[in-house]
Amino acid sequence: MDSDDDRSRAFERPGELDGTALGAPPPQDFTQTRQDLQRFRGGDVEAFGVIWRRYAPALELIVAARILPRLAPELRARIALEDVLQIASRKALEKLGDFEFRGPGSILAWMSVIATHVVSDQTDYWRAAVRDVRRDRELPHRDVDTGSPGVVGPDAGPATQASRSEQKRLLAEALQRLSERHQTIILLRFFAGATWDEVAAELGAGVSADAARMELRGRVLPLLASMLPRSG
Repeated sequence: MDSDDDRSRAFERPGELDGTALGAPPPQDFTQTRQDLQRFRGGDVEAFGVIWRRYAPALELIVAARILPRLAPELRARIALEDVLQIASRKALEKLGDFEFRGPGSILAWMSVIATHVVSDQTDYWRAAVRDVRRDRELPHRDVDTGSPGVVGPDAGPATQASRSEQKRLLAEALQRLSERHQTIILLRFFAGATWDEVAAELGAGVSADAARMELRGRVLPLLASMLPRSG
């Protein structure tokens, strides 16, 4: 039987750690973000779809594992993850021209703020609806255009999509059980393409890039592996 340490090695590449086994984009994809932003600012609207697809997996995990679990159960039941992501994508598209790029990890932080505001708007709406049952109607903006350039669009059959959805659900549940510090390491390094210096800076003063890397390898991955179902 495989040990948790053996299973955690599934996330590793020679000389590096890789999160593609968790559904994260390949690490090299994040090196293209600055160029894609330049393309977008140059008038290539399709570049937004490329950027969104790159960071949407991380944003989905943040909403599912961090933002929604903080809500009261009755409010959480009212808010659909898909709605949050769709509205966030529209707002990100509208505001991307003003975004100041400060490294691969900065765009995820920016999108997280947008998603947090979307959830806040929705909770405000439903709290008002509880006080006034006559307002219990469809939430505004649910007619988000999912055909926005490259933002949404299934690229696989129903069975594959269902498998991916289940994988994402299990990962979100596992992340909820990790400390916020360990969540940050996973999300920034694997799903935002942050450098080890960026990860260390986010963890706090006195943490080096090497220490952050060792913490991921020696603590976070084995713990996460123990929470996820064994494959095969």
